[in-house]
Amino acid sequence: MKRTSAHRHSSRPFGVVTAVLIVATLYFARVVFIPLALALLLTVLTPAIVFLERIKLPLKMMAGHAFFTTLGQAVQHINFRLHENMITTPKS
Repeated sequence: MKRTSAHRHSSRPFGVVTAVLIVATLYFARVVFIPLALALLLTVLTPAIVFLERIKLPLKMMAGHAFFTTLGQAVQHINFRLHENMITTPKS
């Protein structure tokens, strides 16, 4: 069955409404999602922390390692985004 142009255009408002509802739901659900993401992060990091405690690494060293690893990841992410922007930006 062929779709007519009227059918195609009538589904456009439905898509917009759906997108708005999804964004609104995520906006108001951030109260739940942020603690959930933090809990997931801590759950994933627990084995590494247990290993570092087992080899008797001092607490200050563990904290420094965590800080610089996070800082390095943030710098790497920013560098990747800047590089991606430079590639996709048209040259005039």
